[in-house]
Amino acid sequence: DASIRDGTRAIELAKQAVRLSRGKDPNYLRTLAVACAGSGRFAEAKETARRALQAAEIRGNSTLANALRDEIALYELGLPYHK
Repeated sequence: DASIRDGTRAIELAKQAVRLSRGKDPNYLRTLAVACAGSGRFAEAKETARRALQAAEIRGNSTLANALRDEIALYELGLPYHK
């Protein structure tokens, strides 16, 4: 629901999670990418989603990797990802 979204806070919290995981958890990186895209920060979203994709591939998580490829395509078009 757009009326309760707080992009700035979402980015802050996601960055904290990424820091705590030392940037190795693809799900936290994905969350940060989604938050960035939702705030119109598409370049940062693409870069972060690519890091998440690399981490997912290292872990052998093909389902997440495929989802991230789709999300990166959205960010390249300047579109946010919403479930």
